[in-house]
Amino acid sequence: MRRNRIFMLYKKFGKQVGDSVLPEGSLNYYLENSKEYMGKKNSVRFKNIQNGVEVQKAEQTGTGGIAYRKTSTPDIALCFDYKMIRDTYNINLEVEVEGRETTDDELD
Repeated sequence: MRRNRIFMLYKKFGKQVGDSVLPEGSLNYYLENSKEYMGKKNSVRFKNIQNGVEVQKAEQTGTGGIAYRKTSTPDIALCFDYKMIRDTYNINLEVEVEGRETTDDELD
């Protein structure tokens, strides 16, 4: 999970329901000390998604045309045992990837 995205969503949904939220450092400590936490990986490249659509940047080509390039941003990824999260909190993290659903075997 993208670290900055986790904090942004946490703050957004806390505000929507009127809850006070933990400071970013406290939330980071809580996540990194959970039993589901497996570690972090530096410099992972994430696609830029806005309103469910991948952001593209228009660029001039050498022939005077316009080409569209998908954009991405490097960030730190926090890694969790998704199967443990599902079993402990009953949260389903299965997603559709390029027309197929992930399976339990892929979450192990």
